[in-house]
Amino acid sequence: MFDVVEAALVERVKALVPEVGPRVVSLGDLMEAKDKPATPALAVAYDGYKVADEKGADGLLEARWLVAVCVSTARQRDGARAARESALAIAATLLQGLVGWRPAAGCTPFKAADPGGPLWDRERGLYLLPVAVKTRAAFAGVEVI
Repeated sequence: MFDVVEAALVERVKALVPEVGPRVVSLGDLMEAKDKPATPALAVAYDGYKVADEKGADGLLEARWLVAVCVSTARQRDGARAARESALAIAATLLQGLVGWRPAAGCTPFKAADPGGPLWDRERGLYLLPVAVKTRAAFAGVEVI
């Protein structure tokens, strides 16, 4: 189920921000890369789940997903400010296009979630602004302890 949601989310993100297109990667790949990636880039990550409701062997799980907007500070004339403004514009587009969108059959439409704060990778000259969404799905036969 999580893999279906992730694949749908990646395609949706590509459609919402077509100028980024092929630069949609996993967050793990982005963070582990030694070289600076081409920017802007978007990094998608599954961020875990919590039990939203339980009824015997059936459970309702709420899964959280992150899309990190990655922009370069090195090429920006105004440095950090311009990078932040660029990331905020992309993040707004993502939120508008993801909140209310149903990622897969059996899931609720995405709702906005608490994303945490932005990250600065000063060594590589990158600013990462997370966008977080969550969805719920029922799982039959999953014992929740």
